[in-house]
Amino acid sequence: MSFISSSANKQPPRRKCDHPQCREEGTCRAPKTRALDDYYWFCPKHAAEYNKSWNYYAGMTYDEVERETRLDESWHAPTWKFGVGMRDIHKIIDDPHGIYNELVGRKSIKKAEAEAPKLTREQASALRLLGLGWPCTKRSLSAAYKKLAKQYHPDVNSEKGTEERFKAVASAYALIMKLLK
Repeated sequence: MSFISSSANKQPPRRKCDHPQCREEGTCRAPKTRALDDYYWFCPKHAAEYNKSWNYYAGMTYDEVERETRLDESWHAPTWKFGVGMRDIHKIIDDPHGIYNELVGRKSIKKAEAEAPKLTREQASALRLLGLGWPCTKRSLSAAYKKLAKQYHPDVNSEKGTEERFKAVASAYALIMKLLK
């Protein structure tokens, strides 16, 4: 007595090559798009032809290619710079429920934003000039100021308009520093 059904002896259906006018079996998978979620099925000959002309990075700008290459180096896993200690880890952790902040005794970003003072148009403009968002810390404010001061200081940069830009950066720094006190 045989326990194998007659359907088990059947061969799986053959897939036709997706190349026009080809009657061969499509055994080789080739991507249709960069998303790699849809594929053509070619015979080995046509797969080789297709692969010679297919470029994953086609249509991407230099910056997009660079970003994609960097992400590929870490298998698209989240990464951060060396030297980020536990005191700075809250800046890179996505903690929507505030569990990390609760453990370390910090306010969550949402609570800090809710308790933050309403910014005037002048204060918001000063933050934009410094390249910061609200809430910010004294440390991030000082770092942004130092970077811009080095860039626009008249002793370093003699281009036209840099002195006015330096004065604007200094007054923006003073305005935001008053807000943080």
